[in-house]
Amino acid sequence: MTTYTYDPTVPAANNAPRNDQPVMQTNAVSIQGIISVDHENFGIATNGYHTVIHQRTGAGTQDLTRSGSGSVYANIPANIPGVNQLLAGLYTPDTTGGSADTQLFSLTGNAGISQLTGSHTASDGWCWAGGILIQWGRFTPGGGTFPSGTNVGSIIFKDRVVGAIPFPNNCFMITASPSTLSTTLATTTASVIILSNTVSKNGFSFEFFSSTNVYNGFYWVAVGN
Repeated sequence: MTTYTYDPTVPAANNAPRNDQPVMQTNAVSIQGIISVDHENFGIATNGYHTVIHQRTGAGTQDLTRSGSGSVYANIPANIPGVNQLLAGLYTPDTTGGSADTQLFSLTGNAGISQLTGSHTASDGWCWAGGILIQWGRFTPGGGTFPSGTNVGSIIFKDRVVGAIPFPNNCFMITASPSTLSTTLATTTASVIILSNTVSKNGFSFEFFSSTNVYNGFYWVAVGN
């Protein structure tokens, strides 16, 4: 990483140009160097355009842990009315074992914040999209497969970031799909029923029904804010 030298005191009003010339030349070289970082440089038809955007991480990276409920975050720039800001921040995907990764966020002039990027390789995860939180996961029964008949259970959304997940406000909807280890089409169907009166920002309960024991769980997706 290059450090650019710049002296804002030249040219001085009472200095001879020959005395300020070396410093002015250094300043001009520094300006050209800074322009060339992430931009097309002088002399190119598209000069001024971005080639790539780098944002600082590590020291100075925003801590995007939510404080309280709703869309209130701590340690991010103040919103500027009528201005949209982009910022990079570390966001921990899972307090039970995940490591923080750099993500890109947008902060609007009305203090609305949205996650623009995400990288989650686990079978369960989350993503903020335009102020909407999407979570997903897989439920596996304790014995490896569901016994035939009706089985009941609950899903508790992980507290991946304290105060942010589970859903800060509401869970809008949940969908689920049974899964099987069978390499051929199952001869019987299975169903996952979400008990709507149990749906909350912290989790939900379900009933799983099948006439056989070939189903080894189900996948679920929850949407909220």
